[in-house]
Amino acid sequence: MSSRTLFLLDIDNIPRDLYESSVYKWNGYDETFDYLSVPAYLESNSDRLRAKYLTFINNLGETRVNGKRMIDHLSLKNGYDLWSMSLVVEKSPFKSPGIFDCLRLLALEEIIQIQNPEKLILHSSSLILVDAVRVLCHNLGVTFSFHHVKTKKKRIDTLLDLYRLLPNQIRSFFSLTRQIWKLWALKKCQKASWFSSETSLTIISYFDNLDVRSFDKGRFRSGYWGSLNEVIHDIGKDVNWIQIFSTSPVSPNIHSGLFAVEKYNKKSLENGYHTFLEGYLSFACIARSCLNYTRLVLSRWHWKEDCVSAAFQPKGSAAWLWPFLKHDCLVSIRGTTLLQNLLWIELFDAAMADIPKQKMGLYLQENQDWERALIHAWRRHGHGQLVGVVHTPIRYWDLRYFNNICESKSDTKTNSPPTHICPDFIALNGPTSLKSYIDDGYTPDRLVSVEALRYENLSKLTPREKVSESGKINYNVKIKVLVLGQILWAQTHATLTCLEQVVATMDERYDFTLKNHPNCQMSINDYPVLNLNQTSDSLEKMLLQFDVVIVAGSSTSALDSYIAGLRVIVYLDSCDFNYSPVRGFTDVMFVTTPKEMKEAIELEGRVTETKNAIDQFFWLDKDLPRWRHFLEN
Repeated sequence: MSSRTLFLLDIDNIPRDLYESSVYKWNGYDETFDYLSVPAYLESNSDRLRAKYLTFINNLGETRVNGKRMIDHLSLKNGYDLWSMSLVVEKSPFKSPGIFDCLRLLALEEIIQIQNPEKLILHSSSLILVDAVRVLCHNLGVTFSFHHVKTKKKRIDTLLDLYRLLPNQIRSFFSLTRQIWKLWALKKCQKASWFSSETSLTIISYFDNLDVRSFDKGRFRSGYWGSLNEVIHDIGKDVNWIQIFSTSPVSPNIHSGLFAVEKYNKKSLENGYHTFLEGYLSFACIARSCLNYTRLVLSRWHWKEDCVSAAFQPKGSAAWLWPFLKHDCLVSIRGTTLLQNLLWIELFDAAMADIPKQKMGLYLQENQDWERALIHAWRRHGHGQLVGVVHTPIRYWDLRYFNNICESKSDTKTNSPPTHICPDFIALNGPTSLKSYIDDGYTPDRLVSVEALRYENLSKLTPREKVSESGKINYNVKIKVLVLGQILWAQTHATLTCLEQVVATMDERYDFTLKNHPNCQMSINDYPVLNLNQTSDSLEKMLLQFDVVIVAGSSTSALDSYIAGLRVIVYLDSCDFNYSPVRGFTDVMFVTTPKEMKEAIELEGRVTETKNAIDQFFWLDKDLPRWRHFLEN
């Protein structure tokens, strides 16, 4: 085989005849003498490649299809912008796995340009990857060859498999019907008795992450908002809460959610007044959603896929990203996402029309689709200032927060963002997040520095006890290991499965406890080898009881554990970004294989000494002076 042949492997094991060849693995971050890694190259050149992808997405809406910009094709007469609500623009790591493939393809393009091979041979079972690499090689003048890796043929043996074969339009109406059937009962939520004084404000949030002990006492306390509710009450303001229903220990189902709202509202002067956004469901808003959906789809029924797919090649690049973003694009312009976004528009329009004029509103800012609907409805119905509250640390690869469309599409004459998709202010909870936003081009006068409500209890952490004077874990006693799950079932499962493979080779001094993410409940009975304990206590109450913390993928709880001074091990999905908020920290261990996991757990090095480093991540003060000043002024 020519020395100028490059092998790209989308498989775990390297064929023996490829040893001493130029081999790159499509998955995994580890590198050896036998192979290099595309994801590792991406990490090493992340700033340049990330910027290239973000620029591509920001320019994509200006692409003309049949003589009109993509943005114009997805605009409603009342001014709502459905393109800004699309999965492509949202760039969510939890909804769009194809983003990682896009970045890897851009990395592969640079690798090919550096290696300058005459031929590239791909070993893979993915026809999507084959299409993308074939076009890349053609555009770069490299001969392409494909070795098909056989996998078990997928059987259609469930209703879900059959559902996925249906056309986008049919799936959309099935999805809407299922959602309405599930949420219709929320209409029973008691009629709103909104606070309407000059001092009232409104908060839009999720109805999860609620404190169970406070609920038992009839007090509302949310992990997202900490003690802000009490501060609002202290400064003489009333608060209206519009909650988006989510299951949690307080509200595992619709019935318990209705009961919880009723319980909170009995003490509305203390708790604020609560209602569910989904309580605004009506036959009229469902009908309007369906009519708008039908009109938008029929207006583009004649579109050929080639008209759209041709736009998915970044300027100055040979990479064609359509194979990886095709699903996100199609469901956003004619599928389930489009219909869901139209329903969001109707729900927020009804809620904002119903609530009395508000001088201020706050909402959790994650740059998700529903936020665009909220912002436009808030403006449309004449309410006052709107503040997006960033409640977590900004993670490097969470692209929702970077090159935000608010700034990239600003009014160049006034240097102000378009009001229908952007809040007036963005509240940031620490120096790191503030720097991320400024570096990304946000104007400082729109950024507000406030205390980190979600992390306010970190200031109560006290020094650890089971550490020797040398700073090492005392391995002569039982070693307590905490496993922290995340919102994605697959990544938590992968972490626990990897750990199961490790435990069999370890001695019995390790004791494992699982803490689930509130929105992803794993059963410890599914992992009998680990002999897991389980806890639902809050992190600040339990972190210092453990010696080692293993974090599943992107969970922001890795930062809590790091600040507490614990040994932190992050399990990375070999087929995804390193989304961890502690990415790049040299004293955090990142593992992808059972061998790496075992070595990290048994390593007898020092625990992190970061107790005093909390100020670089968050502004913390139990009295919330920054929040008080902002709300009072």
